[in-house]
Amino acid sequence: MIKNPAGQNRTVDDQIEYYLAQSELVIILAAGDIEIDGRPNPAQNVIYEIGLTQRTHPGRIICLLEKGTEIPAVIRPQVWEQYDPLNLESVFLRIVTELKNHGLLLTVKPA
Repeated sequence: MIKNPAGQNRTVDDQIEYYLAQSELVIILAAGDIEIDGRPNPAQNVIYEIGLTQRTHPGRIICLLEKGTEIPAVIRPQVWEQYDPLNLESVFLRIVTELKNHGLLLTVKPA
């Protein structure tokens, strides 16, 4: 049984690595939380986590990027889905598609 690391005096980095070790696929939400030169950008920890997951889960990343948000050009996750925070239906459909493509979601036809 895997114990939850919360409350075990682990750093945020330790917790991220703990959960990544258990993950088959990573979904990252890159919202425009901070402004740089008047343009929305994801917080620095999100940029760090994208880079980390490119190393730990190559080809198994879905990065959800808020429309109008900019990211550094060196970041290239496999799957980008731009989203409008007021209309998330397309994002959920893309996630379902990717989960199916990776064999992590099985669908059953209704009886």
